[in-house]
Amino acid sequence: MNSGQKAHPFVAWLLMLALGTMLSADSAPRLSRIDVAYLGRISPEVDMPYQYFAAALQGMPVALRSRLRVRFIAAMTTDSWRFDAAALEALQMRPAAIIAPNTAAARAFRRHHAAMPPVVFASFMDPVLYGVVASTSPRAEPITGIWITDDLDAKRLELLQDAYPGIKKVAVLMDKDWAKNSDAAARLAGAGTQLGLQVTLLFAEDAEEATRVLDGLAPDDFDAWLLPPTGLAYLSSEPLLARLRTWRKPVITGSTGDVTAGAPLSYTVDDSFRFAAMVDLLRRVLEGEPPGAIPIQRPPPPKLAVNATPRDGFPMPAPGILKRADIVVAR
Repeated sequence: MNSGQKAHPFVAWLLMLALGTMLSADSAPRLSRIDVAYLGRISPEVDMPYQYFAAALQGMPVALRSRLRVRFIAAMTTDSWRFDAAALEALQMRPAAIIAPNTAAARAFRRHHAAMPPVVFASFMDPVLYGVVASTSPRAEPITGIWITDDLDAKRLELLQDAYPGIKKVAVLMDKDWAKNSDAAARLAGAGTQLGLQVTLLFAEDAEEATRVLDGLAPDDFDAWLLPPTGLAYLSSEPLLARLRTWRKPVITGSTGDVTAGAPLSYTVDDSFRFAAMVDLLRRVLEGEPPGAIPIQRPPPPKLAVNATPRDGFPMPAPGILKRADIVVAR
């Protein structure tokens, strides 16, 4: 257009509209991104709890969820734990909040609490006894979360006997943290005596040590097995159950996921609630509620899961146990 020409009225209107839109966009407040760190296992593709957490994020208000960027940090690899290194990596990214989905992940932040962002945790261990929080009531450190209390090993032993009435010798494989936290030696010795079972506690801290323990045993040394929901089982349930399946042994675990994957029995607190609960805690923290003022949450009652057709190798449980199941899995 020449300087002496006048713009067509419609063209001039379009120019004014575009300019007004740009000015409005420039003057509108731009919402900042919210970074959140998640300390998980191996990778997002492998870590099922992370996937459940990511799915639960859909329940967060859209205005808040649309600003979130969750960064997965591997605190557990295929063969080692690196919680301290992962904690430092998380802190270096200066996130608005950190998700610590287990006791070890949450505990790794305690020595940094003077400078750390809010932490939302889940723990099967007593969070006070294991140094996650100073108190389950209002606390100074910026941490809140869920304590999934589990003192169910004696009941698991009873259910194992009900599902397999002929068993006499039961092995319980756990790590030492679980034994200490749950007072397993006393609980299981007493329960075994009442049930007429010979109970032997076996200890391993990781998959390699568990393999050595199993390699030192003969298949017929024990009639049945109990795998509590320890850190050991969390990392290594698949190879442990594979070994017991080749031995054709009854087993009860502390994870419903094991039953879905083919194990015969599990008895556990329904920890599926924890993902929605952790997302809700994250929302409250991001909206400005002090994490130390939020009470530690507790789980619903435990549930019995039974696989009506366990994977080949595992013996079938007695039919009567199916009638008592809260969850029945049929392949």
